[in-house]
Amino acid sequence: MQEGLQTVGTGGLANSHPKAPAYSCYRDHHHGQPAYYFGTRVPWPAANPAWLYLAPELRSSHLMRTELFLHRWLDGVYGDHDGYDYDVVTDYDFRCNPGMLNRYKTLCINGHSEYWSAEAYECVEHFLADGGTVIALSGNTMFWRTTFNEDGSVMEYRKYDPRIGGRGGALIGELYHSDDQRLGSLMRECGYPAWKCIGLDCSGWAGVDGVYHADLPDHFLMKEPEEASLSHDEIFGHGPEKSQPWAVGHERDVRASTLAKVTRNIPAGATLPEEPDGIVTLAPGVRPGGATLDYFTQNTSSQDGICAEVIYWERPTGGRVFHAGTIAAGTVLSVDPKWQTVMRNVLHQFDAKPKQPQPKGESAHSDL
Repeated sequence: MQEGLQTVGTGGLANSHPKAPAYSCYRDHHHGQPAYYFGTRVPWPAANPAWLYLAPELRSSHLMRTELFLHRWLDGVYGDHDGYDYDVVTDYDFRCNPGMLNRYKTLCINGHSEYWSAEAYECVEHFLADGGTVIALSGNTMFWRTTFNEDGSVMEYRKYDPRIGGRGGALIGELYHSDDQRLGSLMRECGYPAWKCIGLDCSGWAGVDGVYHADLPDHFLMKEPEEASLSHDEIFGHGPEKSQPWAVGHERDVRASTLAKVTRNIPAGATLPEEPDGIVTLAPGVRPGGATLDYFTQNTSSQDGICAEVIYWERPTGGRVFHAGTIAAGTVLSVDPKWQTVMRNVLHQFDAKPKQPQPKGESAHSDL
């Protein structure tokens, strides 16, 4: 395998044998049948943390690399703290142990957390209802519903509508999962909307070419216990002197009320959701053009260019959420001291404290 950073598209890599099975939720079978089942114990080259997506100069990924930077930041690699203790869990872990979050202070949803099971969603809902806290550094979050077979060796999904990544041959009558005989496709259409659980829902996808604009720089998450030194409308979520990487783009999430504002046509029999109380937007994420999807995944646009939002939410049903609304939110923890400060404040307010400094001569973290 080639070493160093590489760029790969959604279609993946060419196989050495043209008729060999492919592993991608975006490919059909050779004769056009939709792909519904995916083995979880097969080689997955795209899990390589050195693989980029989109233009190389964007230093972006929507695959495993996008999770890497939060892990490094939590490990203290960037030098702004001495590291936080954390574990890594998967959707299938929640299925096997629904109460596993009970022993944790906060849950971080990282990177491109697009495919979710009902069991994982319910696990997070119960955790929050019991007073838990969630930090979401993700975009396109909780979008498609998945299920697993009994031993977790096969994931099933049924994606409708090729406009948004569904399979062209996936008919409405085939949207029910064989695993649990329940409706599949979009989480929000299966009774598990992301906005109801974590405050934001998907607003679409496009290039990583936007930043955050501070709207509430005096909010306590921006100032306590550390001052992020942001002024009103100041941009952040980027590298030195506005260089890449940038936080806002590729796939991103906004409030249900923001989706409602850009929804021009409501399908017959459908209704827009009523956003729950208590959500506060700390910083909108803005990118040129503002192209987006509305609540019913129809193409639309936003005149103000808002396509992501950083929110704080004290949920009426229990728990607190900090959501950054974009895939690259974790990536900019590697380059932006102000964003690092905000994240340290969030963890402090969520009662997660960094490790104590180790005595001289002992390494605070392993080399990555």
